Amino acid sequence: LAGSVLAGVGIALGNVLLPVVVRTYFPHRVGAVTGIYSTMIALGSTVAAGIAVPLSDTFGGPSGGLEFWTAPALVALVLWSASRTQRRNRDVRAAHPAHGPRQPHIPLTAAAKSKLAWAMTFAFGLQSMAGYVVMGWLPTVLHENGMSPAAAGTVLSVMFAVNTPLSFIVPLTAAKLRSQRPLALALGVVFALGFVALMVAPVTLAFVAAVLIGVGMAAFPLVLTMIGLRGGSPAGTAALSAFSQSAGYLIAASGPIMFGLLGHALHSWTIPLGIMAAVVLAQAVVAAYVGSPKRGAFAPADSMPDPVN
Repeated sequence: LAGSVLAGVGIALGNVLLPVVVRTYFPHRVGAVTGIYSTMIALGSTVAAGIAVPLSDTFGGPSGGLEFWTAPALVALVLWSASRTQRRNRDVRAAHPAHGPRQPHIPLTAAAKSKLAWAMTFAFGLQSMAGYVVMGWLPTVLHENGMSPAAAGTVLSVMFAVNTPLSFIVPLTAAKLRSQRPLALALGVVFALGFVALMVAPVTLAFVAAVLIGVGMAAFPLVLTMIGLRGGSPAGTAALSAFSQSAGYLIAASGPIMFGLLGHALHSWTIPLGIMAAVVLAQAVVAAYVGSPKRGAFAPADSMPDPVN
């Protein structure tokens, strides 16, 4: 249990801080760098899922398989520590008065008063909810409709295979667009069609649904990119990222639980899948609001009663 908590804390901290790192050190390459780390997240999940059982067999059980992942984590820690040492000297020089004032700290209370921050929170939370439901329940839905566990696993692999390259392409494209609204709406519609396909014919259209959902789940790196784009500054990105992701994960956490309870209560997955189709469409609308160039960048002024949009 303690290990699960620590792993969850590490994942949460990484997700919150990475947009800040991108905005701080790569302000003119937000899309490209966000795309790289989003792709590595997707690729890492795919590889880990594929080798989990072989690792457990090789290292004498699930505990040994989990211990294997301390090695890449330690490598990442060493690389980041070395990079941070070099960056620290540069930061000290940049903070000298001759280079201008330091960026002001933006408290989370400012984010709590910002329409943009709340919209970003729901965009992140609803997308993450859909992603958790898909990863947690898709194999079960397919299996209970008559598909073998092996085939259900293959469907999930197809979904990840489709999503992995898009995790790089979507952020790169989004950063080049003046408005991310069309992209957000398109991904939401495709995502919803994936759930509809599962409602209509879960086995016959399983691979079609996998492709559609794999495309739709690219809304996750899109939201991460918009956090960097709308943050406006490292301080703004830090506040926007911390607020939207911490509150967003609370929204997302309810999804898999409610989906499972409703499906088992109704003895059918049709209505829960329909609800998820509505959820991703709602997410697309909120993300389109965030993606509008009228929203501008998040700043302390956003917390004023009448922000300038």
